Amino acid sequence: MKILVLSDTHLYRLEDLPNGVLRRLENVDMVIHAGDFDTYEFYSELKDAVKLEAVAGNSDDFDIIQELPETAKLDVEGLRIGVTHMPIFDDFSDLVYRARELEVDVMIFGHTHCPFLKEVGGIVLLNPGSPTLPRFSVPSFAEIVVNDIVEITIEGVGNEDIARFKLDRRKDCRC
Repeated sequence: MKILVLSDTHLYRLEDLPNGVLRRLENVDMVIHAGDFDTYEFYSELKDAVKLEAVAGNSDDFDIIQELPETAKLDVEGLRIGVTHMPIFDDFSDLVYRARELEVDVMIFGHTHCPFLKEVGGIVLLNPGSPTLPRFSVPSFAEIVVNDIVEITIEGVGNEDIARFKLDRRKDCRC
């Protein structure tokens, strides 16, 4: 299973996504979006184009906030994934606690527009950054490939390799 992870796209139309991200949409099984679509039109077009799991962000229009939850929990082939938009604390400790409450392996978040991938307290924290409005980084997105070995990659829109993480589920050990 291949998952494209986005956040903080802040767009009006699907066609406004960078070409590298649009091409990725053709080859994924699912998109997880961690909020801040901005417009209902973009959200709706993305939802119609791919299997979409998403949460609302603080910049989303009212209709998105009404339709989407603040936090989601997914099970993707046994990989437990939590999704939220905005961390409360700069050290992300609130995300670790929230992930433990949800009993997830990976906690996806957005809001900062900066890519982040790190294991903290046995939980993998993932922020894909923003493909359109990055802060202090290149425009970016993430990809999760779920097999016996889960591979999480953050990439720049221009194919820059930003961060990688592997989880070997066969032995339940982190690689």
